[in-house]
Amino acid sequence: MEKPISELLLWRDAAIRTPAGHMACDEALLGAAPLPILRLYHWKKNAATFGYAQRFAEVQKTTGTLPLARRWTGGGIVFHGSDLTVALAIPAGKTPAQPSQLYEKIHGAILAALRQTEPAARLAKREESIEGPACFTAPVAHDILSGGTKLLGGAIRRTRSGTLYQGSLQNASIPEEALAAALAERVSPMGDFAEIEARASKLESEKYSAQSWLELR
Repeated sequence: MEKPISELLLWRDAAIRTPAGHMACDEALLGAAPLPILRLYHWKKNAATFGYAQRFAEVQKTTGTLPLARRWTGGGIVFHGSDLTVALAIPAGKTPAQPSQLYEKIHGAILAALRQTEPAARLAKREESIEGPACFTAPVAHDILSGGTKLLGGAIRRTRSGTLYQGSLQNASIPEEALAAALAERVSPMGDFAEIEARASKLESEKYSAQSWLELR
């Protein structure tokens, strides 16, 4: 299968961050390098993120007392804990497709690698889409499923700086290097994080930690 990206930088981020810190770091990837950046990370504590357009009060009814962060991308509520979280930032001019096509390309590439451990995995069909507030109980077209279980879901945000994909792999596992290799022809380790960390710190304090962003009021 053709890989959606020719070359990318891989950041296996082991830093301990708050939910707001993770979302800030994902956004900070855009514009940080002339090449696409893939950030892979885990959560030290259970938390939940929710889509840009979702209502905070409604989200709270589902998530209870879990720490929350509003994503910059869309989609539904995602419960984090044991999942592998994926952030892919593609600079403007480097995006190989329109958002809907890119979503299918990203998931199709990951699917090819995931089938080594999950041979029954497949892309969801459009007619299998289900409406609902929680991402992993409401699949949409091109999510990755296995039987009746959703393995990978995500969302995309396109700006003048480029395109940000945020996804979560649950109920399955894949080596991080294999996931990166599935997405790009050439993968190099990310070497300098100083600019991203500085931008992320600013975004966390000024945007993602603010109650006004959390509630979008």
